Amino acid sequence: MLTLAAQLESASAHAARIDAVRRRQQADWEERKAKGLPPRRISLTASLRERLPNTEEEAVTLSEIRALLTDVDFLDSGLSAALSSMHNNGEIQRTGEKSAYRYYKP
Repeated sequence: MLTLAAQLESASAHAARIDAVRRRQQADWEERKAKGLPPRRISLTASLRERLPNTEEEAVTLSEIRALLTDVDFLDSGLSAALSSMHNNGEIQRTGEKSAYRYYKP
C-alpha cells in the first residue's frame, strides 16, 4: 500500500504528464492551423497507447481516461470496447474490481 505522500507524488506526476500531453496537442494544433491544415485525427486505440501510464501505481480510472481523451471523438461504448480489446490482446493491463477498473500499459 502506498503512503499518502507517495500517492500525492504519483498524482502530481500523472497530472504533469496529462498537462504535457495537452500542451503538445495544443502546439500541434497551433502549427497545423497556421499552415491551414485540419486538426490531426488520431484513432482511439492509438491515443490510449500513447497516453496511458506505464505502471500499476499510476493506473487511471475510466473517468481519468476520458479526461485524457478530450481531443478524441469517441462514444463510451467504443472506449469500453477498445479497452477490453486491448486488455484481451495483452496491450494494456487492468487492476481493481469490475466497476472500478484502473488501466495502465506495462
